[in-house]
Amino acid sequence: MEQIVDNGEANWKQALSNVKAVYVITDRHTGKLYIGSASRNERGLWQRWSAYADLNNLTGRNQKLKQLKAEKGSLYIIDNFQYSILEIFDTKTKVEDIISRESYWKRVLAYPRTWAE
Repeated sequence: MEQIVDNGEANWKQALSNVKAVYVITDRHTGKLYIGSASRNERGLWQRWSAYADLNNLTGRNQKLKQLKAEKGSLYIIDNFQYSILEIFDTKTKVEDIISRESYWKRVLAYPRTWAE
């Protein structure tokens, strides 16, 4: 994902800017999941994932991911994190509806084995 964002891949940028979404970040080393949503911003999922792909950050400002980065380093995140879309929404979808679906996915994917906010 870092390469897509760094290179400003036009097709990806356009596609991800035109949708809101619930997504999951999987730590392929531990199997832990972080479930989040792009529900409040104007540039859709592109804006949210761009924050995770920023090589100076890699955490999207999430406290648990910041802690993991501090413990294991940036390379751990780059090498082990996989980003997937669970559900997409039109940009006009209400924030509450997307947050409700985010909660649904947390329950379905056994949120205790995930990182909490």
